[in-house]
Amino acid sequence: MINILLEAGANANASLLEGETALMTAARAGRPEAVELLLDQGADPNAKESGLGETALMWAAARNHSAAIRTLIGRGADVNARSTVLKFARPRTPHYGSSARRLDAVDVRRTSGRH
Repeated sequence: MINILLEAGANANASLLEGETALMTAARAGRPEAVELLLDQGADPNAKESGLGETALMWAAARNHSAAIRTLIGRGADVNARSTVLKFARPRTPHYGSSARRLDAVDVRRTSGRH
């Protein structure tokens, strides 16, 4: 479906009101082929949504989608990008690649050579 829309002239960087792009959605869903297609059509790998300033790489890492993470890093996603941190009454564990179930995402960053 993405390729049909792009072939019909859809903007690869179009976003929803909150700034979410198709690239962010594909990254969060763990669809590296869709991520690659959108990047091929000019999607910005470092675009930030307006809520917390998160990027497609952050969304992929939050869901531990290592293939999407590798694709984004390989295509120029900023591994040092920062989002807005909200302060809560209770301490929270950072959720990007920090828990045991996120080790694949952490390993991708370590082996990519981009820190």
